[in-house]
Amino acid sequence: MPQLRQILRSLMKSPVTTGVAIASLALGIGANTAMYSILRQVLYRPLPVTQPERLVFLYQPGPRGAIQGNHWTDEDGNPAFSYPMSRALARQQTVFTGLAGGRDFEASLSYRNQPMRGDVNMVTGNYFKVLGIQPALGRLLTPADDIQGQANPVAVLSHRYWTRQLGASPAVLNTEIVVNGQPLTIVGVAQAGFWHERIGIAPEVFAPVTMKPLLAFGNELDDRTSYWLTLLGRLKPGVTRENAQTALSIPFATELEEDLKVYTGVNGKLAQQVRARKLELNPGALGRGGPPAETRASIYFLLGITAMMLLIACANVANLLLARATARTREIAARQAPGATRWQLVAQLLTESLAVAALAGVLGIVVAVAMLRLIVASIPPSAGVLLTEQLDRPVFLFCAAVCLLTGLAFGLFPALQATRPAVASAIKEQAGQSSASGAAGRFRQLLATGQIAASLMLLVAAGLFGKSLLNMTRIDLGLRADHLLKFSVNPYLNKYSPEQAVNFYEELERRMAAIPGVTVVSASSVAALTGHSSTSFL
Repeated sequence: MPQLRQILRSLMKSPVTTGVAIASLALGIGANTAMYSILRQVLYRPLPVTQPERLVFLYQPGPRGAIQGNHWTDEDGNPAFSYPMSRALARQQTVFTGLAGGRDFEASLSYRNQPMRGDVNMVTGNYFKVLGIQPALGRLLTPADDIQGQANPVAVLSHRYWTRQLGASPAVLNTEIVVNGQPLTIVGVAQAGFWHERIGIAPEVFAPVTMKPLLAFGNELDDRTSYWLTLLGRLKPGVTRENAQTALSIPFATELEEDLKVYTGVNGKLAQQVRARKLELNPGALGRGGPPAETRASIYFLLGITAMMLLIACANVANLLLARATARTREIAARQAPGATRWQLVAQLLTESLAVAALAGVLGIVVAVAMLRLIVASIPPSAGVLLTEQLDRPVFLFCAAVCLLTGLAFGLFPALQATRPAVASAIKEQAGQSSASGAAGRFRQLLATGQIAASLMLLVAAGLFGKSLLNMTRIDLGLRADHLLKFSVNPYLNKYSPEQAVNFYEELERRMAAIPGVTVVSASSVAALTGHSSTSFL
C-alpha cells in the first residue's frame, strides 16, 4: 500500500500528462477490446452446447446441377441430404450417439392473433438431445414427436423469441402458435443463448421435421431426388472424426446406389461421378459452415486498424513520458546517490507506467462496452449477425494482456533513459533545465515521425473508404432508384392455392395502383436490387 500511494503521488505531480496518457490509451485499448469481442463472437465463438468439440457436420460434395430434383443449400460444399438417405444413415451408423438433421424456412407466425414473419427450423426428434440442449421451460422435441405418417403438431420456441416477443411468460406452455396456417401446441422453450447450429441464424420456432408436408411446400419425406436436410452427429467417446468418416463411407455408398435407381437419364460418366462422391465430416465446434471469407477479412482489417490506433497512442504516451523523464532527472539522481540501483529505479518507473496502463484499461472497458452497444444497435435484424455487448472472460484477459504489453511498450525506453544520467552531473544541473540526451532526442523524433506517418495512413484509408461509399451512391444502375418502395409478401405461407395467390397479387397491384401518388406498380418473383437469384434444374 505505501508503494501504491507513492506511485499515485508521483502520477499526480503531472496530472495533465497523466490524464492525457490515460485518455489516449483508453481509446486504443477500448477499441481493440471491442474488436476482439466481435472477432470472438463472429469467428471463434463455439456453439453454446454440451461438448461442441464432439460435433461433426456431414457434407456430400459432388455434381448436382445436371441431376434432376431439388437441391437446397445455404453454403458451399453441399451439406444437403434427402430425408430417406438421412434416415437410412441414422439407422446404419455406429459411430455417433445420434445423427440429427434440420432445415429452416421462412414462415408466417401468429400467436394470439398477433401475426409476424419469422423463421422455423424443422428438426428431427433427437436434434436437441444430440446437441445437448436443455429446456428453459417445459420440454424439448423427442423422437416420439418425429414419427413419419403421424400428425405431430407440437412446437418449441427459441428463448430469444420467447423473451422478446412473448415477454418470457410461462403461460405460453400448452397454448397454440399458428405456423403457415397450421396450429401447433407449444410444449417448451429452448435454453438461453442457443439459436441454431449455424452461427447467425435465429429461428423463432422449432417443429418436427415430419410436419414438413403441412408447414412447408411439398411432401419430400419420401423423395430421394430432393436434397434439403442438413445433418449433424455427436461422436461417441473414443471415436475420431476420421474413424467416423471411414465407417460411414460404406452405408453412404449403398445409399448413393439407391439414389441412382430413382434418377432418370443419369448414366455413363454422370453416374460414375455420383458414385465417386465421398462423404465428408467437418468439425462442428464453431457451428456449421462459418462466416464468409469477406466477413473474416473485414474483421481482421478492422482489428488491424484498431491495433494501429493503439500503437499511435503508445507512441504519444512514450513521448510524454520522455519529456517527463527529462524533468525528473534531478529526482532520479537524488535517489541514486543514497545507493538505489538503476534497475530498482527502472522497476519503479515501469510500475508507474503499468499503473497508467491499468487505469486506462479500466476506462477502456467502459469504452469497449459503449462501442459494442453502438455497433449492436446499428446492426439491422435482417443482417443475420447476432452480437452481444457483454464481455466474457477471454475478452477481459485479452484486455489485461493488452494493458500489460502497452505499459511495457510505452514505459520501458523512458524508464531506461531517465535512469541513465550520471549522479554528479545531474545534481549540479539547474532544476528543471536538464536537456534530453542525443539518443532520447532521436527516439522522440522517431516516435513523432511514426505517429505522423501512421495517422496519415489511417486518414488516407478513411478518405478512400468514404470516397468509395460516395462513388457507390453515384453508380448508374440503368434505372431510377429514387421514389421506389419495395416490399415482399408470400400468400403461400397462409395456405393460398396457386390460383388464390395469383388473384391476391392481381388485386394487390390493382389497389396499390389506385393509391394517389403511385405512378406504376410491378411485381417480381425474385426481389429486385437485392443480389438474389433463383435456379431450377429439370
